[in-house]
Amino acid sequence: DILYNSQNSIPPGGKIGIITFDKDIHFYNLQLEQAQMLVVSDINDVFVPLSSGLLVDPTQSRLVIEGLLDSLPAMFAENKIIEPVLGAVVKAVHMALNETGGKLLIFQTALPTLGPGSIRHREDSKLYNTDKEKTLFGPQDNYYKTLAVNCVDSGICIDLFLFPNTYIDVATIGETYFYPNFDAQRDGEKFVHELKQNFSREFGYNALMRIRCSNGLKVADHFGNFNMRNTTDLELAGIDSDKAFGALLKYDGKLDEKTDAYIQCALLYTTSSGQPLRGGKKCNFQLRYVLVLLIYKKLINVRIVGANLTSDVRVHCMRLIKSIGVSESIALFYPRLFPVHNLSDQRPSCLRKSDIGANTFYHSTFTVAE
Repeated sequence: DILYNSQNSIPPGGKIGIITFDKDIHFYNLQLEQAQMLVVSDINDVFVPLSSGLLVDPTQSRLVIEGLLDSLPAMFAENKIIEPVLGAVVKAVHMALNETGGKLLIFQTALPTLGPGSIRHREDSKLYNTDKEKTLFGPQDNYYKTLAVNCVDSGICIDLFLFPNTYIDVATIGETYFYPNFDAQRDGEKFVHELKQNFSREFGYNALMRIRCSNGLKVADHFGNFNMRNTTDLELAGIDSDKAFGALLKYDGKLDEKTDAYIQCALLYTTSSGQPLRGGKKCNFQLRYVLVLLIYKKLINVRIVGANLTSDVRVHCMRLIKSIGVSESIALFYPRLFPVHNLSDQRPSCLRKSDIGANTFYHSTFTVAE
């Protein structure tokens, strides 16, 4: 339903394919009257067994695609194998999309412990709040880092939907959607919403971003999820409207008080329909915004130590914080307060300190991570 009913889900001329995997990789020919499975067992020397039929027009092959999706649960109902060969699958998809680019959505439930890119269980609560804790937040080796760079070069972006019951080592590639101990009643609506948003939002491929400043300022560092080969250009396999990036600005000289300081963010990308576009945003920062940031910096010096969350949760949150927009970050960081003294069907405006008085009463909701 999400695939065919979401607005802008597949652009005109776009194609889709389906691959399933456990200890083997299952490719599907979708150009026949009924989907045909082809199994690749040699995961150390993986290849794509189809020259055509792997990627098809979703409209022309709709009945075949829907039939396969309906039959997949029954086909693997008795499958108890929990050794997914994720690394080999991504490599195979890179082979298939190397010339055209595209987008890969991975639905994963267990730690990939077999084949190229296999990952060992390294979760150790004894490392929490120590100098060695940071080792849990990075890739175990260079396999996925190298594969990610190759995907960026080919314009292939990767999104992971993770549904683990145990440790899965989120510190890998791509954008992550994390549903630990997935429960359909609790998490189903969130999953459907995020998957639908992933399909329907505007998307660009092979993106290149650069931030420029006026005289007296320079970009000292960049923050976010991207690849950089030099000190100025941010390389992105894909970009969408839900992503954000940060930059550290420093004085490179004396600013002229008689003129404004400017920052320009330029983005070059290819649309889903194959059209190259260039976008730019120029910002003029005034003193009051700098003052707000200065006050925030003064007040945020207190270090707060939280509970011992698993490394999977921490890595997912770190990746989320590095890419979410301003409005989403406000919803994430600030407590949810509802004015009980003035209930309304309309969404309340942002709460300010001046709004709180002797005759006001607010209800706050909290989410506890387990």
